[in-house]
Amino acid sequence: MFSTGSKLFFGMTSAAVAGIVVFGFFQNGDAVAVVGLGAAACALALIAGVVIYTRDADVSAADPTATASAAAASPASGASLWPLVAALGAGLVVIGLVTDKRWFIGGFITLTVALVEWMVQAWAERASADAGYNRAVRGFMLHPLEMPILAAVGLGSLIFAFSRIMLRSDSTVGPVLFIAVASLVTIFGFIFAAKRRPSKAVMAGICSVGAVAILGAGIWTAAVGERHELAEEGKIFRDEPGHPSERSNCGEEITEADHHASGSLAAKSSTIAQVILRDNKLSVETFGDAASSVVLGRGLTVNIMFKNENPEGEERRLAAAYLVNALDANGKPTTDLAQQIVCTNAIDGGKVQLITINIPKPSAAAPPGKEFKFYVPGIPGAEIPIEVLA
Repeated sequence: MFSTGSKLFFGMTSAAVAGIVVFGFFQNGDAVAVVGLGAAACALALIAGVVIYTRDADVSAADPTATASAAAASPASGASLWPLVAALGAGLVVIGLVTDKRWFIGGFITLTVALVEWMVQAWAERASADAGYNRAVRGFMLHPLEMPILAAVGLGSLIFAFSRIMLRSDSTVGPVLFIAVASLVTIFGFIFAAKRRPSKAVMAGICSVGAVAILGAGIWTAAVGERHELAEEGKIFRDEPGHPSERSNCGEEITEADHHASGSLAAKSSTIAQVILRDNKLSVETFGDAASSVVLGRGLTVNIMFKNENPEGEERRLAAAYLVNALDANGKPTTDLAQQIVCTNAIDGGKVQLITINIPKPSAAAPPGKEFKFYVPGIPGAEIPIEVLA
């Protein structure tokens, strides 16, 4: 049962334990010696267990298959990057716990993938003495999972990078760039499909260069940002840090987002009221009857129809002003109140737009100057009160 190596290590372990007894009971309990001998005993016992498990790695000289089937005859396991990837994932998990949950999720996914890949690789490399068979076993296990995921990640990265390029390009250059890229893809597709096609190495090189070019340009344009008019559309001005306030496209100015805006609504829009701009004055109709204000329930999501009945050429938008909980520096709601303004796109005379709102505070909570209301930017006095029931 016990191999030669294990007998030696168990003997040294026993000697270390005997030393602990001697120093502990007969030498006034020398703590340094006891701790040192205890550590040595644990280490020697561990090595003895490993030697028993591996049977000293002995191979019988009489075994005719020893040179091919013994562990010592098998090639050493190849180097693997998965431990490094697993360490990176673990680091991201720790960072995400104290910063942002997106880092935690990314680190958890990275750590899980690395552990699975590492485990299967370690198992496959020891499946047999044939390295080719081991690679085939690993491919059989992981390729059905790896290939779709890698294809989805690669295609998604290219699509995202190309979208950053298009958002950075000028509105007149974007269509030309899109046509040029599509033409190149079509031309190379015909070349690759021809009878006298290039070699696989050439095709792989062309595809790699194209992918690297698109990804590099996408990373650069993402770092630089979107073109000016799109960046301006995304801005939100705040009265105070962390307080939501008026969006940049809720003013009188016609912006990029207003170009070619929809001017009609579906029959199933489920509107509860119509706010009408006629002769630069606002009026409201609720279920076909004229009203002096729009009455809403607190916390209910409702749709309001805006009709611009001014003459054609006078593009106007409808805006709604109400109060919400202010946000702190971390984007979390506080007990303070701040004004929120939402609006429709600017539409020409004779067109309609839909505005969807959900007001969480009663209108009675509004201080002077912050009343809940619908209004048309740029037209003084074009206002309709909003009454939100508690």
